Amino acid sequence: MAPDPLPWLLEGDPAIRWQAQRDLLGKTGRAWQAERARTANLGWGADLLARQDADGGWGGGVYSPKWTSTTYTLLTLCDIGFPGDDDAARRGAAHAVDALLGERVDDSFNRKLADLDRCIVGMMLRIGAYFGIDSGRIEAIVDNLLGEKRHEDGCWRIQAKYGGRVFFDMEKGGVPSRWNTLRALRVLGWWGEGPATAGEGQVRTSTPRSPKRGAAASK
Repeated sequence: MAPDPLPWLLEGDPAIRWQAQRDLLGKTGRAWQAERARTANLGWGADLLARQDADGGWGGGVYSPKWTSTTYTLLTLCDIGFPGDDDAARRGAAHAVDALLGERVDDSFNRKLADLDRCIVGMMLRIGAYFGIDSGRIEAIVDNLLGEKRHEDGCWRIQAKYGGRVFFDMEKGGVPSRWNTLRALRVLGWWGEGPATAGEGQVRTSTPRSPKRGAAASK
């Protein structure tokens, strides 16, 4: 029988320890949350924060260079459970959203939002929601993503078929996709503080709200 790797995991970075405590050991919220908070002062989180540029970003760029830029550093901080209310990290998040989209929702913001690659828009949504960027811009991003891709039948479609080799096609392109619709409804449920309920081609949720900082990594 292979040796138990848990002791080894628990000797690692706080980013590993708190997730192991929560997901593998079933520790109480108080226990793993205390360990998670240490990511701000120890290990990978503290190291990344120490590398922050004077303007609040990282790596000398907003999206490039790809793995050391502001965007990708912030995504890493989300992944490791870095505190969403940390002032320095929030400054970095604001720097990224300001640079790529704008400081407020106006015509310029909406034009940039429409032109920006959907993948990057999704990254800005995750970063902005995690670090508590003002909800007006978060709601505008959500509305843009949902409004652009959702069809009149209330469903989402597969935009393009993968060109490489697959074992079989789970769904066809250009028609309503159960897989994409399921995932989109999950996001709507999260955004509206309750399960999304489909009916008559609509999705009913409670009033949209601004997600709690750091909530994405605590689920």
